Amino acid sequence: MFGQGRNRHPEEKELAVDAALERVLSAAEQAIELFLENPTDSRHQELVSALEEVDRQTEASDAFSESVVGSGAVGYSTKFSVIGETSANPIGEEVPTSVFQAQIALVRAAKNAAADRTEDKISTLRRANGTLAGLRAETGSSP
Repeated sequence: MFGQGRNRHPEEKELAVDAALERVLSAAEQAIELFLENPTDSRHQELVSALEEVDRQTEASDAFSESVVGSGAVGYSTKFSVIGETSANPIGEEVPTSVFQAQIALVRAAKNAAADRTEDKISTLRRANGTLAGLRAETGSSP
């Protein structure tokens, strides 16, 4: 059956997340992996660029959510059916709730580590990255 076996925790809720947001989150995950492998200045800049792209996507979603488009002003609302949507007809990807929450925690940890490259912040980033990797393995989701 379609989607069967993907989530080993059938009781866990999946969220509809905008495909563009998932794409930039995946790119950020890759930049984080590279930075953690070798935290050079060039990898740091790649990480900062990936995090800025996440911010741009989030800002676009915020702007859409504040607009009248799809707000119900014409009789029905299509807004807020997909997390991070930026249009009235978003393309959503099903993401386990725990994975999405771990992605958000990872981005927050990455922003802290990018702003202040102390060993403590980098250790926190490593833990967040490990948590997400573990959840991906448990749920069968991929970046």
